[in-house]
Amino acid sequence: MNFKTEYKVSGIFLVLSLLWIVFSDTILFNNIEFPEIQKNISMIKGIMYVVLASVVIYLLLRNDLIKLRNSYELLSKTDEMFLKYFNNNIIPSILVDPSNLMIKNVNEAALKLYRLPEYEILSMKLIDLIMMDTGDLVNNKIYNKYVQTICRDKDGNVIQVEVFSSAVYLKGSLILHVNINNISEKMKIQNSLIQSEKRYKNLIENIPDTIYIFSFKKGFQYLSPNFVGMHSKIDNLNRDILLEMVHPEDKNILLSYRKKIYDNVEKSEATYRIVDNGTIKWVTDKAFYVSVFENDVIVEGMLIDYTEKKKLLQELIDANQKVSESLKLKSVILSNLNHEFRTPLNGIMGFTSLLEKNIHDKENKEYLSMISECSYRLNRTLGAMLTLNEVEAGHRQVYYEEAGLKEYIETINDSYKSIAEAKGLNFVYEVKTDVKFVSDINILNQIVINILDNALKFTQNGTITLKGDLKLHNNIPSVSISVKDTGIGIKSSLMNKIFDDFRQQSEGLNRNYEGIGLGLSISKKLVTLLNGKINVSSVENVGSEFSVEIPLKPPQ
Repeated sequence: MNFKTEYKVSGIFLVLSLLWIVFSDTILFNNIEFPEIQKNISMIKGIMYVVLASVVIYLLLRNDLIKLRNSYELLSKTDEMFLKYFNNNIIPSILVDPSNLMIKNVNEAALKLYRLPEYEILSMKLIDLIMMDTGDLVNNKIYNKYVQTICRDKDGNVIQVEVFSSAVYLKGSLILHVNINNISEKMKIQNSLIQSEKRYKNLIENIPDTIYIFSFKKGFQYLSPNFVGMHSKIDNLNRDILLEMVHPEDKNILLSYRKKIYDNVEKSEATYRIVDNGTIKWVTDKAFYVSVFENDVIVEGMLIDYTEKKKLLQELIDANQKVSESLKLKSVILSNLNHEFRTPLNGIMGFTSLLEKNIHDKENKEYLSMISECSYRLNRTLGAMLTLNEVEAGHRQVYYEEAGLKEYIETINDSYKSIAEAKGLNFVYEVKTDVKFVSDINILNQIVINILDNALKFTQNGTITLKGDLKLHNNIPSVSISVKDTGIGIKSSLMNKIFDDFRQQSEGLNRNYEGIGLGLSISKKLVTLLNGKINVSSVENVGSEFSVEIPLKPPQ
C-alpha cells in the first residue's frame, strides 16, 4: 500500500464515519422514543465505531509497524556485531563521546598498547591518550580524520601511531570510533630504508665507474652523475647517448653486444671506444643484471673507464716485448760467449795437461795444478750459465732412453766414491728396488751431479749416502733418487730461497764456498723438464737430504 492509497482510504473512512454518525443518529432519534433504548443503541454504535476504527488503523499501520520492529532488531544485531568486532579487533581501538571526548569503551589491543588498566583509560579523555591538534578538537573536526602523531605508554615511552577516526551510530547515539595503529617499527624500517637509499645513492654517485639502467624500448632510464668522467652535458636520458658517442669503428661491437643481451636475456661484457669532446676513451661495458618487464628488456650495468688501464697494458706489452728482445739478445751473446770462451779455455786446459806430463819440477807442477783447477772451475761456471740460458730460452730438448735404476746408481757411485774418499768422507749407496725406467739420462745426470757436488762441497766429515727406490703417489709410480749428507745443513731462513738463481748458503766476496749459486736452480728447472719434482729437508749443522722424483715412464 503506497502513501496516496493510505490517505484515500483514511479519507473515505472518515466520510463514511461522518455519514454513519449523522444518519444513524437521525434514524435513531426519530424512530425510537425511549431514551434508555436510545442510549444503549448509541453506546453500541460508539463501541462498534471505535472497534472498526481500530481495526482499520491497525490494518493501515501493520506493515509499517512490522518494518519498524525489523529495523530495530537489525539495528540491535548490528550494534552487537560492531561491539564484537570492536572487542576482537587486533588494532587498538577506543569509542569516544563526541560531546565531551570522554572515552566510553576500549578494546584489549588498546590496553596492551598503553599497558594501562581499563578503568584508568575509561576515566580519560581522547587528548589524554593521543596528542592531537587541539584546534581540531575545539572545532569538532575529528570525524573521518587521519593523522600521524605520538602517544606514551604507562612508562612514558614514546610510541609513533597513525590514528583513524570515524563517526558511527551505536545504540541510537552518535559515537566517535578511533583506531590507533602502532607504526613505531614501520617508521624505524622506513627511516632505515631512507638512510640506506641515501647511502646507496652516495655510493653510486661517488664511485669512479658509471651505473646505468637501459631499456631497449625507452633508452637510458638512469645514468650516475660521473658518466665515465665525461664532460658532455646529459640533457636527455631517453636518447641513446652511448650509441651517439661510440667510436665509428666500434659501433658494431656495441650493437652486437646489445643484441646478444636482448636475444639471450643474460649478462654479458664488451669493450669499445667512445669519443667525448674529441677525446677517445676506452670503456668496459658490463651488464650485471638483465630482466624482462612488459615485453621490454631492462639492463642494469656498469661502464668502467678502461683508458688508463689500456695504456698501462700497452706499456706492459711493449715492456714485455723489450724484455723478450733482451732475452733473445742475451741468448745470442751467451751463445757467442760459449764459442769465444770455450775455444781458448779448451786450449788452456789442453796445454796445461800436456805441460803437467812434461814438467817434473815440483814447484812448476803446483803452478800448473792451480791453473788446471782454475780452468776446470771456470769451465763449470760457464757450463752452468749456458745451461740456465738454454733452459730459460726453451731450447733444451728431452731425449728419452731406458735405464736400470741399480745400474744407474752404481755408475754414479763409481764416479764419486774416489772423490769423496779423497776428501776423507764415506760414500755409500743403496738401491731398495731395481726397476727399469725411461727418461733423459743426460739431464738426470746433470741434476744428480749438481746435488752431489753441493753435498761434497758443504760436507767436511761424515758420510754421503746415495739412494735409489721406487715410490707410488696416487697409484702413479716414480723413480726416487736421493742424496743425504752430514754437512753444514741449510738455515731455515734460506729454505724458501735455495732454488732461486744465484742464491747461496754464504754470499758476498768473503763467502766460504765457491760457486755462483746456479746448481740447485738449474736442477729444479731440469726436473720440471722431466715432469718430476725435487724435495729438500735439512737441519742446520746436522745435514741435508735432496730427493728427485721422476715418472717411471714419460707422459704421452
